[in-house]
Amino acid sequence: LLYKYFPSIPYLLSFLVFIPAAFMIYSIKWEFVKKPPKFSTYIKTISEGTKLTIRNRILMSTVIIGIALTTNRLLLNQNILQPYQVSVGVDVAYIGFLSAIISAALAIVSINAYKISQKIGRFPSLVLAVAIPSLATIALSFINTLLALPIILILTMGHAFIGPVMTHIAQDELDQDKRSTMASTTNFLVGVTAGLLLPIWGKRIDVSGISNTLLLLGIFSLIVGAAGLLLYQYKNKANEAK
Repeated sequence: LLYKYFPSIPYLLSFLVFIPAAFMIYSIKWEFVKKPPKFSTYIKTISEGTKLTIRNRILMSTVIIGIALTTNRLLLNQNILQPYQVSVGVDVAYIGFLSAIISAALAIVSINAYKISQKIGRFPSLVLAVAIPSLATIALSFINTLLALPIILILTMGHAFIGPVMTHIAQDELDQDKRSTMASTTNFLVGVTAGLLLPIWGKRIDVSGISNTLLLLGIFSLIVGAAGLLLYQYKNKANEAK
């Protein structure tokens, strides 16, 4: 509501909140038990983690799926969803309320994601995690009315579901002493790859518009995610054959 009538006020309020927050963070005294690792240590950790990921098809499949869905999520959240909501008839004043509702739904899904995954199985969970955001993104490219709102909710809930599921799959695949290292490595590989893809997709929005980009983005995440699923399933069949 504030942004609709006074566009500069939300930025000013954010600035006023960030000032005391910055001072509070600055006042905290950190006590490190060990010396901070050198930059070369980080490089070595990432290199070793990358080699282990490439050798492990389960981990590699989660990285591929992560790239597909992270690219989908980041592009939608940062570049598409707000202008898209306005284009289908959502008043700017209500976008914040919609975001709050979506955030509450995401929290509920995240809390229950592992339980759901345990009930339906890992591979069906991964199939749902790839299919729901991808197909929902494609569906949005054909909708230009408020009927898009429940699709957006389903789409974002799909994004919330994948994180806990992928985390547990990776943890079960690794020894306990390697879990933190591999979590950092997989996040690094997914984040860097998705980050490199975002400018390309941003240019696609400028050239093709939001609707065409949604269609292409949905197809991209579906194809790349399916490649990750095939790799995951191939590993399982290889283990069963043994």
